[in-house]
Amino acid sequence: MKPWSLLSCACLLVVSVWAQQAAVKNSTTAGKPIGVLIGLGVSQQNDQPVSAGQNDADSDTKSETAAPNTPPSNEMKIIHHTTSEADSPYQTVWILKSADGVRVRLLQDIIVPRKSGFWRLGANTDSAKAEYGAAFMTAEVDFFWATPLGTKPKLTEASDDDLGCVEQTVSKELQYAGPDYVGYAEFWSATCAHYDEGHSYGVARLDDLKGKPVGLDDLLGPQAAQQHQRLNQLAKRWGNEDCGASGFSSEADNWTLKHSQGVWHAVAKFNGSGGGICGRFDEDRTIQVPLPKSLVVNNVLPVTWKQILAAFPNATDAFAAPAAELLVVFTDKAILLVPIQGQTLGKPIYSADVPQPKPVMAEWALGANALRWDHELSALPAPNVKDNAAVQQ
Repeated sequence: MKPWSLLSCACLLVVSVWAQQAAVKNSTTAGKPIGVLIGLGVSQQNDQPVSAGQNDADSDTKSETAAPNTPPSNEMKIIHHTTSEADSPYQTVWILKSADGVRVRLLQDIIVPRKSGFWRLGANTDSAKAEYGAAFMTAEVDFFWATPLGTKPKLTEASDDDLGCVEQTVSKELQYAGPDYVGYAEFWSATCAHYDEGHSYGVARLDDLKGKPVGLDDLLGPQAAQQHQRLNQLAKRWGNEDCGASGFSSEADNWTLKHSQGVWHAVAKFNGSGGGICGRFDEDRTIQVPLPKSLVVNNVLPVTWKQILAAFPNATDAFAAPAAELLVVFTDKAILLVPIQGQTLGKPIYSADVPQPKPVMAEWALGANALRWDHELSALPAPNVKDNAAVQQ
């Protein structure tokens, strides 16, 4: 479940960035410094499962531990293969535009600015095997971790509850990251008496990633709760031709934030309410309410998405600066920094190749704050530090 496409392009991005510095410096105009931290997630379609039977050849990136107080052979024994802190697949692009030009850094993990200072957000996967004589059960579970800069994250292992079936998988895909919350999509599958699977969403507090998911009514207010209730009434009559049974339903905590066409959306997941295979089907619905500042500070594009596509046909997403003077445009292969004058898009003043980037965070800093962030972030390592040592002078 650990995709490596972003890590493999780190060196290419850094080389491309620094090669453009002289040209960018001459093309930018003096003005207040502005910077943006862009968190990059990864898509499940590129995930690479970690085998529960991992051998010692991968011991440099996986840790293998037996459960404490390993019991005799006639009792349950649990072996864990946990990916390391360095294996976390997330990255951050830091872009600073100032009178001196554009400075860019690629950083390991998602660097989240908080009131208490910068934090790192990452993930680990635990592949666990429970043995009881000749019988065994396996589980492969994704976990998020978050920790202040300068501290080690506490990696999580699969619990006894995760090892209740012959085989069980819980895969999480990050959708949103912010100073206080993270949003994700989850796919689970299990082979017990029979095979079952399902999709769900969740929003968790950054300070309590293993805690109970946060309900949309708690974060989005009563208007969102009422809209969700109305959708639940309508969902009872939604057809399901593939299953042959009608009816879907959604819990208040089965939602997340997704970014598309330049805007964050609150999306609720509705799962099939029928028995057996019917429960595996699901439908998404957008909750049409303004998002609070605690989640999204700026959620308006200064130009239309149609204009962006006209200028950049391969555009997949975009984020606007708070004062709407700058636009970060994502294409299927690159990140572009585009100036805006009124309702007119200018020519990109910066671009870097990043195959299939998936933005999950954009946090902006202005003026002195942007320079302070740049100073603090300059000390952080890039992904694959040993590979990039020659270019990170």
